[in-house]
Amino acid sequence: MFFMSEDDRQCLNDNFWKQKRYKVGLVITIAAMEKAGRKISDWVATNCVEATLGNYRIWLAAYCAYSHKGEYKFTSDNDESVILDCPALTGLQWGHADFGGFKNGKHMSS
Repeated sequence: MFFMSEDDRQCLNDNFWKQKRYKVGLVITIAAMEKAGRKISDWVATNCVEATLGNYRIWLAAYCAYSHKGEYKFTSDNDESVILDCPALTGLQWGHADFGGFKNGKHMSS
């Protein structure tokens, strides 16, 4: 549902994209929900982040393109070699540090 379909992959094999040297793609899927959700943003796969904004659920997936025998190929869904890092949605992860913030003019650690 939130990954690139086979039709999408075939469409991107068009000469237009080859001439542009297309290498990285982002696919966004937006679905309306009946009720506003409160689900915390998180990864569905290393290359896909899921976020909820009010009555909308949003998935953002990343792909890499490469040429193989004159044809464009794309990394697969759930490809562990593609990592989508979205600190604005998921917060700082892995090797990043929590820097805290300021309150009443003084630095406060988180």
